[in-house]
Amino acid sequence: MALPEDVRALIDRMREAEGSEPTADLVGKVAAGGPELAERLAAALSDADREDTAAICRILSIIGPAARPAIPALEAMTERRRLLLRAPEADEAAAALVHVRADDPDAVLTALRSRHERVRHAAAEVIGAGETAVPDGRAPEVVDALEQMLESREMADRCHAGRALVALGHHAEPALPRLIELATARDDDGGPLETGRLHAIDALGGLGLAGVVVAPVIAGLLTDPNELVRRRAARWLGCIGPQDESCIPPLARALDFRTPAAGVAVSGDREVSDDTPREAEVSREEARLRHQWELHSVALRALGQLGSGAARALPRILAAAGSPGAKVRYHAAQALGRVGDGSPEVQGTLLGLLRDDEAGHVRRAAAGALGCLQAESHDVVVELARALRDLQTRKSAAWALGRIGPAAIEAAPDLIEAMDGDARRRSVVCKALERMGEDAAPALLYGVHRDGRWQRIGCAETIAAMQLDTPVALRSLRELLFDRREDVRQAGEMALEALADEGEDEGEDADGAD
Repeated sequence: MALPEDVRALIDRMREAEGSEPTADLVGKVAAGGPELAERLAAALSDADREDTAAICRILSIIGPAARPAIPALEAMTERRRLLLRAPEADEAAAALVHVRADDPDAVLTALRSRHERVRHAAAEVIGAGETAVPDGRAPEVVDALEQMLESREMADRCHAGRALVALGHHAEPALPRLIELATARDDDGGPLETGRLHAIDALGGLGLAGVVVAPVIAGLLTDPNELVRRRAARWLGCIGPQDESCIPPLARALDFRTPAAGVAVSGDREVSDDTPREAEVSREEARLRHQWELHSVALRALGQLGSGAARALPRILAAAGSPGAKVRYHAAQALGRVGDGSPEVQGTLLGLLRDDEAGHVRRAAAGALGCLQAESHDVVVELARALRDLQTRKSAAWALGRIGPAAIEAAPDLIEAMDGDARRRSVVCKALERMGEDAAPALLYGVHRDGRWQRIGCAETIAAMQLDTPVALRSLRELLFDRREDVRQAGEMALEALADEGEDEGEDADGAD
């Protein structure tokens, strides 16, 4: 019997997607079909060939519990396993049944313990996708079944089990010992065990995103002999962060780690072997160093997230600030701003980076770190004032001076000199002057009469923000109304309006108090 044209077209599209994920458009169309589409597909099952049967089962799986009208037809299809020696369509139908019964935890748990691989995988899929609401009381049974899948020699079992455990979140904690064992099993030669380790790391990382504390284990893998494991661990640690202070020892070890030279390394998309020319050896060494610097950067970022709690790792962070890798120095500077204690050694290291580092982003990070520490020493203020002259560090230096506040008042003239046409950067400079308080007023009133238009505009903006409405300030702002430049006149007018509005608001508050 010929299939209806729309059903035939749907099956053809599903067959085209074989071996890959169906498109969102196709999934949406299938899901919208609901029970009506399920009935039509069920009617077609008895006459469909093997390939069409597989496609129909996949469609019914997407429809899910709404496809219950198709259960009798799917059950009849699974009977072929008993009647025929080889009936792959029976396994497809059994897997589809699991998806259709996804709203029945008992059925899913039964499927999870099935001896048929395709059925087990379908049960793990519906759990991993959140299609099955596992009751708290049944969670231990589900975790136990998934742990048995982790013990399987089949890599697909481990992969599906890992994803399902991630979906269970904290309920999956009993499976942590086995996941950790799989993730940390040493296999320097690669192969299936290596792939299994990567799946286990992915499962641990997913559980970490769900709030389970796994970061110390993942941090420990940053020094694993296997490069693929190190890379996967670094990626996950960047996602979940350090979680708690038990992560500090493995992170400190990672800062001491030196990636080993490999017999075969990768340069771009090309393998480089030991008998390659000198240029390839240099490229291989560069790749090794880049990987090492990436690991150190991940460890420094995590230590910085722990803040002052990671103070015991401070000597290693200070050492990392001298790394030949600019990315490492950048993250070391940031970590010093969060972990550092403001000691002369920390300030001296940051001042050295701010003054001498050739990389602009490292100098910016050093300036920001000094601001985080609110370092008030004369040397710090002088160096930050000097950094205002550099466009690459101007904004960070101004922010840091603002954090230091009144103690940095000697830098007020330098801040006014640093006002430029970039509105966002000028805003940070104005905020820094504002935080210095009334002591900055003389410099601002002088700045209103500067030759530079941006100094005149920025000082007017700051006077308004500070609500500096003294007679001298108001007279200076009124003089801007006659400035030769329209944007300066507008800045003066807006500043006067802001001060007048504030005065009116205060008057209304006083009347209300009376």
